[in-house]
Amino acid sequence: EFNDVTHVLVDPSCSGSGLAADSATGSALASEYDQPSVNSGTLAVVGGGASDSHKVSNLAKAQVEILLHAMRLPNLQVVAYSTCSVFREENEDVVL
Repeated sequence: EFNDVTHVLVDPSCSGSGLAADSATGSALASEYDQPSVNSGTLAVVGGGASDSHKVSNLAKAQVEILLHAMRLPNLQVVAYSTCSVFREENEDVVL
C-alpha cells in the first residue's frame, strides 16, 4: 500500500520541554520540565521525580517504536525526525 513512499517525517508526541512561549500570547510558559533534574543530568524535570522521568522514558520508548515502524516502509530513502523536546532521551537516544 505504501510502496511509493520514499520520504517520511516522524514528529511523534513528546514532553514539549522545548516549548518556550505560548503561540497565542507570545508569553513564556512555565513547564513541569523547566527545573533542573537531580537525577541524571540529561532530564530536566521538576524535582527529579521518578514519575516525571518515567513519563519521558515512556515517551522515548513510543518514539522509538514509531521510528522503527516508519523504517519498515519498503522503499524508504529519507527519514526526518523532529520533536519539540530538549531532552537527549527523546532526541539523540532515539535516533542513535
